[in-house]
Amino acid sequence: MIDEPALEPAAYRRNFICGVGNSTLFAFGEALSSSSVVLPVYVTLLGGGPLLVGMLNPIAVGAWYLPQLFASALLQHQPRKLPYYVVFNSIRIAIWGLMGALTLLAPRAYHGLLLPAFISLLLIATIISGFSGLASMDLLGRIVQPWRRPAFFGWRFVFGGTLAVFSGALVKLILGWAPFPEGYGILFLMTFAIYALAVFIFSRVVEPPVAKLPPPVNPWQQLQRGMELLRNDPYFTRFLIARTTQVGSEMSIPFYIVFASQQPGFTEGSTGIYLSIGNLGAVVSVYFWSRISARHGNRPVLGGVSAVIFLAPLLAMAAPLINSAIPGAGFYVFGLVFACVGAFTAGANIGNPSLLLEIAPEHDRTIYIGLTNTFLGLAYIVSIAAGVIVALAGYQVLFLFSAFTAVLGVLYISLMRSPQERPEPVGQ
Repeated sequence: MIDEPALEPAAYRRNFICGVGNSTLFAFGEALSSSSVVLPVYVTLLGGGPLLVGMLNPIAVGAWYLPQLFASALLQHQPRKLPYYVVFNSIRIAIWGLMGALTLLAPRAYHGLLLPAFISLLLIATIISGFSGLASMDLLGRIVQPWRRPAFFGWRFVFGGTLAVFSGALVKLILGWAPFPEGYGILFLMTFAIYALAVFIFSRVVEPPVAKLPPPVNPWQQLQRGMELLRNDPYFTRFLIARTTQVGSEMSIPFYIVFASQQPGFTEGSTGIYLSIGNLGAVVSVYFWSRISARHGNRPVLGGVSAVIFLAPLLAMAAPLINSAIPGAGFYVFGLVFACVGAFTAGANIGNPSLLLEIAPEHDRTIYIGLTNTFLGLAYIVSIAAGVIVALAGYQVLFLFSAFTAVLGVLYISLMRSPQERPEPVGQ
């Protein structure tokens, strides 16, 4: 491995603070336009059925991942990644501003066009953010020291999750006060403003020079290189398979709020309450995930998040039965569903990037990250089948499938060795 030039301690402190601040604000903005709670209700109220709701997570997550192997061909030989991060994020932010303006200002006669316009703009914004996301991950691998990464990912979830808990009350207030769809337009414009501040803060980090840059390659050569890595680095391949099981577990997430909305006692304000509960679950769990990561490594974290997300579909299926036996209790059971989703999200966002950065050699970090995320992007695109499953077989079948993949995740992660036991990849 090639050691990268070190920064001064003051620069590392500045980068740590700017990185946490950036992530905190992004978490706040993402909560106001949550693809698992807010957007499914918005799409449903605009007339979208299960197929469109099932597309939200693949769009919001899968389209972010999908272009990153090809983005790595553009970025890996660039001596500085920060300018690319700023440019791509600026385009993404402008699209969120456009979505907010259209939703807020569109005449009622044109409301029928909001749904196709929103889905199209969301897809474009997410694909563009995949390019900025790759630059961000490469930068984090260089601006945060390896031994501080668990604390970094933990603190950004503590602060981001705290603001996200507050966002639930804000969503409840705005959606209860403003008529539909203007309330959602306000939320999208707030997301636009918060994202802009987050990017400005991250633009102040000190980017260290890269000790060794790979030669320029075209996307086809990058794809061939990625296939070589899969053949020559079995530990990396096992990580990808284990990570893919999480995608199956996540297929149900956008449908929990839609399923809950069909139960007695649900109001539009319930969306904000469940959003706050999910974010509170993330904040509380960060302490435990961070301690596990620091003391035992990131493999146990990923095993733990698979165990937690296993509970969510089981609780969702049990909620109507419990509500029948104890009227009103189903509302609180659904609260536990979203708490599990929040804890899963926090743990996955601590364990997954930390383990990937441990696995990826420094001089090949960009292609490892790009290949991982493009592979996952394909998995998320396939997860559009969630909407088909709900339309043809019902929510319970989808929830059982997610529970099954969570079990596979626990079993597969338990078979992985720690990165310290990993042999050097062939050809490195």
